[in-house]
Amino acid sequence: MNQLFCEPHLKKCFMVDLNKVSAIKGRFVCPQCVEEIPKSNRDMIDQFKCLDSFFGQWEVISKENRTLILYNMEQIFNYSKIFQNFNDKILNIIQELTQYSLHDLQKQLNFFEVKPERLSIEQIYEIAENLSNQEYLYTFRKQQEKRLKESQKKMKLKRFINQQVDIKMKVIPQKKRFQLKWIIGILLSLCIMMINQLKEQDNKKNIIENKKEVNFSYEIIESNIKEQNIKCSVFAFNQQNSIIIAGCEDTIKIFEFDNGNINCLQTLNGHNNNVSALYFMKNSNEFISGDIFGSMFFWKQVQYNKWQMQQQAKEHTHIINQIIMNSQEDLIISCSHDKSIIFWNFEKVWKIKKIINEHKSWVLSLSLNENQNQLISCDNDGTILVMNKQPNNDWKVIQNIRVKPGYKLTFIDINQFVYQPNNDQFMEVYKSNNGEGYKQIKIIDLKYGRTENMWYFPSVFIMKKQILINKYDNYIHIIKKNMAGDLQIEYSIQFKNNLIYGVVSNDGEYLITWDEQNQFKIRKYFPSVAHQQ
Repeated sequence: MNQLFCEPHLKKCFMVDLNKVSAIKGRFVCPQCVEEIPKSNRDMIDQFKCLDSFFGQWEVISKENRTLILYNMEQIFNYSKIFQNFNDKILNIIQELTQYSLHDLQKQLNFFEVKPERLSIEQIYEIAENLSNQEYLYTFRKQQEKRLKESQKKMKLKRFINQQVDIKMKVIPQKKRFQLKWIIGILLSLCIMMINQLKEQDNKKNIIENKKEVNFSYEIIESNIKEQNIKCSVFAFNQQNSIIIAGCEDTIKIFEFDNGNINCLQTLNGHNNNVSALYFMKNSNEFISGDIFGSMFFWKQVQYNKWQMQQQAKEHTHIINQIIMNSQEDLIISCSHDKSIIFWNFEKVWKIKKIINEHKSWVLSLSLNENQNQLISCDNDGTILVMNKQPNNDWKVIQNIRVKPGYKLTFIDINQFVYQPNNDQFMEVYKSNNGEGYKQIKIIDLKYGRTENMWYFPSVFIMKKQILINKYDNYIHIIKKNMAGDLQIEYSIQFKNNLIYGVVSNDGEYLITWDEQNQFKIRKYFPSVAHQQ
């Protein structure tokens, strides 16, 4: 993929401005650009997207638009077949119709099929302009629908066809396009009427019961993982999906991973108690582990198949529930049953930078937004804290939200997150507008599940695929975020009980689960399939 550099500083860009009127010249910005935005325009930062999210959103839009275009192309081919028995002159008109329409549609399809890494700089800027225009998607869809509704002169169809048989097809060149567009509308209307009549005569309805058409699915793949007789409760992938680490009671097992098959490379025995949290760094093959007594270990790869501990820290006093890092991986944030959130900086070794003790109960889940400047956390007492990064890189609590007790939350956009209460099948969606505090804007009925009693399977939002993975009770719900920003449950995976542990790879390609029957299963992401409920 082409590297983007901001115009003012010629530095590598990390975000794109999707405001209709850009706050930054050139739309693509570096960290310095963001710092230099005037205070009067600070509210516009809500519409800034990180590049992964930007390209992920474009992939979703491209896929849906390709589907729409291909559907229209298929319809045109179908209409052509209906007229096979027409006389030669009418067939000539249909051929012109097909070529005229398909040529235009093919040009649009070619644009949406270009992979992000092959986009030219000009195309990337064009995409940014399109996504910044709130009317773009609406206008595009209306144009596609209009292709099937260009003429409403259905009452003139019979007279038109009779006349066309005797009309000479010699057309003055400059008038050809006008007449062709009129003919297109008439013929498409006729085709639609004929198709509807055939459907009524045959009394066929295109209804598929108990089946839901989805654009993707996580399907179980063949694997040797079942041969591993181990009990694991926490997992993590490396960035390349070539290594999996697993917390297996008080040991950490390191597996080589190859499209479903695993090979144990090493077993680490540093912890004296059960491992409760893992984080695999994305910019290196280093990882961090935490256990139920509050110890954190920092591991470094010293050979291809060997890791060793570089540092041990004992700052928490109870179960470490989650460990996360910012995108630059120069900041670690950990939370614990000891009611604290600890921020760590690296100065030759990892050291405590700040501790937040405002929770009154176990801190169970953490999430950073795309801009890396806002952190949310939830506890077992029913409190969500919202923390902002200050200009001096300090962190400050800016909002305290009282909710039902819950174990999981995660950002799904810069200013939007989801929260899962423990004993409620409704997942809550919160949003902040124009820098105001977060408010609940909707709830999502999960339909399945009664209660949640585990925090070892955190909710994860895959930015690139715009998919939310949410484990609740004995179900894993696969939830899609559409172009309008709404969340829709695509389907749910049912298990025998709610003691399910698992992880999703960073790119959303693999989903690994382990249950109390010692059953390991690896599922792989497959696009465009029909999933049986």
